[in-house]
Amino acid sequence: MGKDEPILYELAAVCRAVADRNRSRALRVLLSRKDEALSVGELAKILKISQSLTSINMKILKAVGVVDSRKDGNHILYRINEQAIARYWKIGFDLYDKMFKPCPYGFECMECPAKKTCA
Repeated sequence: MGKDEPILYELAAVCRAVADRNRSRALRVLLSRKDEALSVGELAKILKISQSLTSINMKILKAVGVVDSRKDGNHILYRINEQAIARYWKIGFDLYDKMFKPCPYGFECMECPAKKTCA
């Protein structure tokens, strides 16, 4: 397994999680309210979907790390995990660089000043 493969599996899991329309909408709501933590009920009302479906979706987003949660009495409050979002954004750009930009050293990694493999 190459050094990038675990990261690629992790990024693929995040992509699968956010590919769902309701989950991506929930992320957009949380991103637009970075300073707030919202309950499942509040999110369900905004998204116009059931609380049970919202709860399931938020658990999936939490499992891949893009949202954080905390308990407040009988409610679970969710907020965006900005560090995780920034990390996945960087991984995506790094992946783009490796996949679509030509290697100036012709994949002769020993000649690369960084001595890193990018293939």
